[in-house]
Amino acid sequence: MRQVFVATLCGMLLAAPAAHALICEPQSVVADFWRYQERAEAYLPVWGKFTRISAQGKGDADLSTLGAETKFSVYTATFTGFRASGTGFDDPIETEVTLVFPDFSMIGGGYDTADAVDQLPGLEGLVWLMQTGDGYQVTAELCSLLIDTDPAHQKPLLKCLDGKACPKPG
Repeated sequence: MRQVFVATLCGMLLAAPAAHALICEPQSVVADFWRYQERAEAYLPVWGKFTRISAQGKGDADLSTLGAETKFSVYTATFTGFRASGTGFDDPIETEVTLVFPDFSMIGGGYDTADAVDQLPGLEGLVWLMQTGDGYQVTAELCSLLIDTDPAHQKPLLKCLDGKACPKPG
């Protein structure tokens, strides 16, 4: 009995860091701003919608931040909308985007984000486009929205981009 207790306790302690990594913070456009600022890649916040979405295939990806290897689906789409400027989201943009949808179903409580592609047509909102050598890419993540459809989030984001009242979550 004692061996079972010790084995269970050790298992819980070893699993704790991985489980902690999967705890999602409450959704916030300000938290998203800071998260994208801290990444090595450059991100462009835009407001608009995806059209002409087409499947490109499946593959494997190393999602080492999750300690897992997972499958993912790749799509291309046209993003039409506006970049943020000093006066709002009013700088027109139309560009091709690579959409990457990882399958997080192997993680307890996770899901296959590839199903989210069916929900994109008709949605308009805030998207963070990652700048790559080949153009722009958007990757569905476990703890954030691919497209934030709440127009009330534009104003706080514009304040962050302008260097005003944008408290860093702690």
